[in-house]
Amino acid sequence: MMTFLSTRDFHVPRPEQNRWGNIMSLVNFERKENGTTVSTDHNVRLLTYLSGILGSDVTLDPASLYGAGVYMARLHQALKNFDHPGLHRPNFKWNLRNTSVVGEYLHVLGSIEDQKMAHKVLDLFADKVLSRMEDLQQGPTHADFGSGNILVKEKTTNPGPEERYQICGVLDFGDAIWNPLVFDVAISLLFYMLTAPDHEDPTVYSGHFLRGYESVRPLTTAEWDVLYHCVVERACQLYVLNERAVSVEPDREAHIRQDCERLYETLKYLVESPKAEIDKQMLGR
Repeated sequence: MMTFLSTRDFHVPRPEQNRWGNIMSLVNFERKENGTTVSTDHNVRLLTYLSGILGSDVTLDPASLYGAGVYMARLHQALKNFDHPGLHRPNFKWNLRNTSVVGEYLHVLGSIEDQKMAHKVLDLFADKVLSRMEDLQQGPTHADFGSGNILVKEKTTNPGPEERYQICGVLDFGDAIWNPLVFDVAISLLFYMLTAPDHEDPTVYSGHFLRGYESVRPLTTAEWDVLYHCVVERACQLYVLNERAVSVEPDREAHIRQDCERLYETLKYLVESPKAEIDKQMLGR
């Protein structure tokens, strides 16, 4: 997928051949673990370096966020006729349609009320989205198109009063998967809700990304019907799997929970808000 995009003028990491003529090789590494030498195999590859500023290292203004939406839509268009066996992995933990993984861990949630809320989200997603998969355009999706995985550069030619950064590349295709394209949009919308500046309304802020996307590839009626439910499902997925991670890795609790409070508040807000109201806010109307 990266090689394909790099030949179509997208600034993405490109795998390079190693000394054996492969783009990936299985290499054995040794390490010390509790005084014992442990040997494990790892898949190793070399990717080209990309210059730019991580989007997460700056505050993306609404115009820059609009540009990120445009970029995702262009990716989707470029990948329209692309496929690869590695994209088809229905059991991948972070696959948005893989609700069974989320449902398996609801018991780790702190209260019965939270468990009921998560059950409601999963049931609505199954009823409103999974039942309509044939109505949704599918294809390769990045599935983690947040500010930590995009590169930007300062815009020097004719910047508008609020436009400072322009997207110039995309990183980390590790979550790439074949799914409805609207899933990709929903994942990004939630991310930008969670990272909105304090002075911005999170839903309105993320809407700039959506409007940029729609300027290139307008959502279909079916995609609009399911978008809200996809955003809520992603919030629920992140919340539950983060709580699961804390339960099995308590020593990493501080790191895992650093953004959990805002995630939980966003999830509750989305669940308690009418779909029509969220759609309206994202459209800026």
